[in-house]
Amino acid sequence: MPFEEPNASSDLVLVVEGNRLHVHKTVLSLHSPVFERMFSSAFAEREAREVPLPGKKYDSFVQFLREMYPVSSLEPLKDETLHDLLKLADEYQVDHIFQKCKAYIQSHLKFPTRKLTTDRILLYLWMCQVYKPISKPRTTLVRLAGDRTTAELQNSCYYTSVPVLAITDVALERIQNLEKQLQCEQDKNKHMHDIKQAASNKIADLKQMVENSPEKCYFGCYKVRGSMCKVCGYGKVSDKLGEIASVLK
Repeated sequence: MPFEEPNASSDLVLVVEGNRLHVHKTVLSLHSPVFERMFSSAFAEREAREVPLPGKKYDSFVQFLREMYPVSSLEPLKDETLHDLLKLADEYQVDHIFQKCKAYIQSHLKFPTRKLTTDRILLYLWMCQVYKPISKPRTTLVRLAGDRTTAELQNSCYYTSVPVLAITDVALERIQNLEKQLQCEQDKNKHMHDIKQAASNKIADLKQMVENSPEKCYFGCYKVRGSMCKVCGYGKVSDKLGEIASVLK
């Protein structure tokens, strides 16, 4: 594990969960203005050789350090440690880690064929809402969350973690989606009504055309006796058109 052993140039030990991490003040100061102030001002850490960091998680802090050491930053980001890494980036103001986390989230949004789970959508939305430097993908994530059902959202393990403002935007997105679906249904129904109305009008015109030939059967045999044609067995054209018109109502 990197940082567990000192080297010739390491000049500081960070103690996290009882583990000693050997680091370089210069490297930390280069990436973090918080560390820079810590080591260049009147803070006790300026002269200290060992600095305890209570409340930090060892695995997350090691990954955080790796991101500041180019040779050690080959390990890809993971959803499981994303939140902890962003918390440390925020606390120590390490901008390039924010940018890497934002690129990681955006990489999962570039390919529509790669289906995102509801958990992953809400995790990323939570992070983008809380940490302003990575807020750019937020709009896309709100849209994706708005396509999920209420049950899918509420059953996610991250639902209660997402800030209220983001959940409100997701709810508005869902309302807009439902309004679009309703409008589409209304337009579809109106279109069908217009088709039926046009057909009914044509039927009415045809009925009017045959009013002067009441004895003409449906096939034009002109042999109607009573209500049925004795040749083909069908009734008058006007009767058949009336049946069709009743179906279209």
